[in-house]
Amino acid sequence: MKKILAVLLAAALALSCAACGGEKENEQKEETSQSGDTVSSASAASEENSAAASESGDASCSPDDAESILSSISAETDAAIRLIDEDAASLLEALGDSYDTYDANCASVPDFYSGTQKRAEELYSAYKSMSIDYFKCTAAQGLSDFDVWDDAMEEFYDTWDDAMEDLYDAWDGAYEDVYEKCDELLEDGSESEALGYSEYSELWSAMYDAYSEAWSATYDAHSDAWSEIYGGYSDVWSGFLSGSDDVDAILEAAASEASAAPASEAPASEAPAVSEGEQAPASSAASDALRSDFKAAMDDYEAFIDEYVSFMTKYAESDGTDLTLLADYASYLTRYGELVQSFEAWESDNLSDAELA
Repeated sequence: MKKILAVLLAAALALSCAACGGEKENEQKEETSQSGDTVSSASAASEENSAAASESGDASCSPDDAESILSSISAETDAAIRLIDEDAASLLEALGDSYDTYDANCASVPDFYSGTQKRAEELYSAYKSMSIDYFKCTAAQGLSDFDVWDDAMEEFYDTWDDAMEDLYDAWDGAYEDVYEKCDELLEDGSESEALGYSEYSELWSAMYDAYSEAWSATYDAHSDAWSEIYGGYSDVWSGFLSGSDDVDAILEAAASEASAAPASEAPASEAPAVSEGEQAPASSAASDALRSDFKAAMDDYEAFIDEYVSFMTKYAESDGTDLTLLADYASYLTRYGELVQSFEAWESDNLSDAELA
């Protein structure tokens, strides 16, 4: 459900992007080799490629430098995913096919979770650094041509957002695979009478708690990183539109404004709760219940679409000649980010029948 709604929002905004800018080119992903237990916060290649963008307005930063930063985002993501997949495969092999092999190797499960979380957090930090380098490099090319810098910003968004989604899918899938293997092997121990019910229940609860805590912590890191980087992207885009090319000043002003605003609470993110012996983590809301926070998220979505349709009607009537509408476009970017953040808290498996209807 969450992904469907996000796709609908993205499709709607794509129309205004098409009206304001040209077609985007797809980025080629480069393969890089990487070894060790963690992904560095920025590879040596990305540091070299983005060094020219270290200061806003540096004329030495070329379009090739910007492309190199995007390539680094994709390459470092691919490297991290490869390591996550390899670590998960090694763990699953060690856990084996019986309770006895699980019992001998289950101590490695928390290590896998903590290592994967650390790897993801380091990459999220690298994304933030590379985003700022890219924004500065874009500013260095000049802001006189809206289509040029707007296309460059969209290219960053597409590359980074795809990387975030791919990384999420990798660690989420790995966590689920490990959970299901552990659940299966503990069930094997119970059925073979190697475990009494009390011992099985205790071991299962500890296993699930480790999974749940790791999933929630990694998801929180993912959600926080997405919100922070998207916020920076939106702030810089608006700053560029207003004529400022000082990325640091734009971000500092946005941070000061955010700190002065009252804090708002987002729905808490939790791994789905399950009962002992279930094969997959899933919690089910009451089949006929429509939760107030879900309804609020859907109401916000409806209001956004209504406003967007009105905006597009106004834009069409202007034949694209009313440049003041570009300021409205900036506000839609901000609203879009807020809605995506709201929908991030929802998973299809957790929705009631009424919410899925």
